[in-house]
Amino acid sequence: MSNDKESNDIDQRIAEMEASIVNLRGRCLEKSAFELANELARLARREQRLIPMLMAQFYIVNQAQNLFQNRRGREVSVEMISLLENPEHARRIQANYSETQYAEICSWMTACAYDNLATHTGEIFGYNSDGMHQCIADGISVCHRTGKLQCVACFRMYASNVYLASDDVGMALHYATLVASLPENDSGSERRWHGAKNRAGILALTGELPAARDTLIKSLELAKSYHNPLEARLDSLCQLESVLWLMGEQESFSKLTGETPGSRGLPVGESLILDSRWDYRDATIAWCQGDFSKALKLVNRWDQRLLYENLSPEWFEARLRLIAIHRVAGDFDKATELAQPLSKRAKIARDWVTARRLARLMDSDALLTPIAMLTAPLTGPFASGTTTVSVELQADVNVANADNLSEKGKDSHEVKPSPLTNLFQQILEEVQSSEDGNNRPRLLETVMAIPVEQFVAPTDAALFLKLLPILLFNGAPFKEVWKNGEAVASRFSQTSFVVSLLASLGHALSSIENSGINERIGASQIEALFRKSLDLDPDNASNHNRAANYYHKQGNLGEAERCLARAFRLKRNDGEFAMHLAEIYRTTDRPRDGLAVLDLCQREGCTEPQVAWTAALSAVMVKQYQSLLTYLDRFESLSPDQQWVGYYRAIGNLELGDPRKAMEALDWEEQRAPEHAFAIEILRACAASALDQPEQYRKHLETVLEFQWSTVDSFTLTGMQSLCERLWNASACLPEKDAVRLRLLNRLYKSGLTPDSYFEARRMESGTEEPVNLYRCVLSQPLDEQWANFEGRLHDQDDWTEYHCLWGILGSDEETAEKIAKAEQAKCYHLPANLEKMECLGNYNEVPGTLWQGIRWHDKPARKKTDTIDT
Repeated sequence: MSNDKESNDIDQRIAEMEASIVNLRGRCLEKSAFELANELARLARREQRLIPMLMAQFYIVNQAQNLFQNRRGREVSVEMISLLENPEHARRIQANYSETQYAEICSWMTACAYDNLATHTGEIFGYNSDGMHQCIADGISVCHRTGKLQCVACFRMYASNVYLASDDVGMALHYATLVASLPENDSGSERRWHGAKNRAGILALTGELPAARDTLIKSLELAKSYHNPLEARLDSLCQLESVLWLMGEQESFSKLTGETPGSRGLPVGESLILDSRWDYRDATIAWCQGDFSKALKLVNRWDQRLLYENLSPEWFEARLRLIAIHRVAGDFDKATELAQPLSKRAKIARDWVTARRLARLMDSDALLTPIAMLTAPLTGPFASGTTTVSVELQADVNVANADNLSEKGKDSHEVKPSPLTNLFQQILEEVQSSEDGNNRPRLLETVMAIPVEQFVAPTDAALFLKLLPILLFNGAPFKEVWKNGEAVASRFSQTSFVVSLLASLGHALSSIENSGINERIGASQIEALFRKSLDLDPDNASNHNRAANYYHKQGNLGEAERCLARAFRLKRNDGEFAMHLAEIYRTTDRPRDGLAVLDLCQREGCTEPQVAWTAALSAVMVKQYQSLLTYLDRFESLSPDQQWVGYYRAIGNLELGDPRKAMEALDWEEQRAPEHAFAIEILRACAASALDQPEQYRKHLETVLEFQWSTVDSFTLTGMQSLCERLWNASACLPEKDAVRLRLLNRLYKSGLTPDSYFEARRMESGTEEPVNLYRCVLSQPLDEQWANFEGRLHDQDDWTEYHCLWGILGSDEETAEKIAKAEQAKCYHLPANLEKMECLGNYNEVPGTLWQGIRWHDKPARKKTDTIDT
């Protein structure tokens, strides 16, 4: 009994501590909550209470952000992830933890742990430092894996910081605006305040003060839905008061907010991040009043503290403001002294926006502002009187890129005419004109015979290094090629694009199977060369693009994204950069962000038709149908009379509620590509249904059912699923038991393309909610000679002798789920299927039944199609 009583006492104490922490957090008493959370973590660990310890760690990593305790927050985040992702590690804390409680806390806390790890790491090392871009993709992936989609907004806010640090103001605004404009009923809507706050900060930094003011006023309303309304309101009020002073409209603060100017609202030390913001606000006011001594004192304390904590972005901000005050006070020597370590650390962190703000501060002709703006505002006491462009449209492009075989950039002052240039150009033309490449050995021998001493300009070395991979052939002297490449590049070891091209040569050689070159060129050496090239010239777009291609081929999407994002920032209208970056976004489940890149590229003057076409396909993916039509218009203006335009135009018009225009678009498509009849008939059926013409729908549907679907090779599986879902949803214009409608359902079952909406509607009609489990059932379906002419066979499935398939079943137990799955699969083929595997994915209170029909696959990989359409 004593043990039970002691255990109950501990449980009660833990509950009381958790309640106190929640209370303290709600009152923004961050330091007190942090200290109590650490005490709770120690108690829970000692008493072997897993769930309370995880809750304590959750409080610690969140409060640490507001106390500049980012190293402690990062350390705890790493342990949290280990406990949440590995049950064996969790059992080291408590061997007999509740499986149900553990599953529940993992489902909602895992994404938060990754978000906090990314944030703390960014605050320590810089948001554009190594690995930070990968954190965005990893975090969003975790959100989807755990089903906590509201946390996608958290990683978009983190992405805003990443892109601002990389000096891509346009993309940083995109991410912040995306979160700020989430619908009220969206799963991540509580983060709208954070998006608005970040958006306002970026706008203020770029001199868009009226827009920043309006956004902050809106943020005050959004603060009510934030998880800590008091913290959000105090932060917005502080920012708004600062912006109003910068605009010269400080007298309007009380009228706009009903608050007293200059207030703080919390005891000093309880929220260090708010303390710093209030001091920055007061320093701005002191500057505007001419009291530079007071401004220096207020900002200097944070410069010293954040330097001691060894943080990056927060210290960068304090140091920039401090330098600005010294500059305006006339102490240029002190400003220069302070600028040197900042410049060094910003370069290490690759914080290019800090570097740009610093360069502006140290420019004797630049207008100085209390917040070290990137652009002087148009109005107010700090207006320059010059014309600026809205930040959403401007692209402060400092282009340093390679055009064909010539390189431009910071190294361009070294470019000199050379006799080798014409020789290399002739060799390039000769190898490109050869159909079989038989001239490569001779041309490679010619190039390799050039004495190293003749390379007197970096452009010659660049052309040489670009030619070598093109001239390679089976049996080429790979080691000699690398030796010559190194020798030529060594003459220009501090020329960034030469170093970058040497790295590309090394990667090309090391990628050749059985070249024997890997003994001489290691992956670490190649990566070191790429990094050196980027350090030598951070503003060379081509260097970043080459590094991105290397990282992408290595499977390091995070670094590929970081390098490519920088390349795109430096050359906004480069279609290759934009499409490659958009591809990475799609690969990492961020199609909306990919579309933003493609849109920005076109707005900045790109005239490549493929960019407009890729944007149109992306618009379909994210269901932005008005934008889809705009991109199609642009594509047709650049490349008229192309196939599939009418098809996608029909989809856009259908989604926008204009089926007549959809019919017109399908007529155009039929004229251009009559071979697309299958897709055209499906969309015509959908348009007929939308026009309330059931007989016309029936006519088109019968035509679709007459097709042998296995002959349709223009679509990926996803594209076929999308078309079939449209066709099924449109069938609602027919009676439920209509014979043709039932034929369609039968075909969908047999093809494995039955839409989720059918199962959802059927479940809702058939029963009531009850406790159920979600089972993922894997079945094996044997096939016989009838498969060859089976109407449910799709393209590239002709050589199947069996297939595996998935079913999602909501049932009370495994036996029930197996019975339902086999009954469903019996509608797909006449031979009985076998259960291969069953996995429980969670517990719910739902109507039992079939949830979805999943994909099918064959043990032998299907032939890869490169020309299919994914709608």
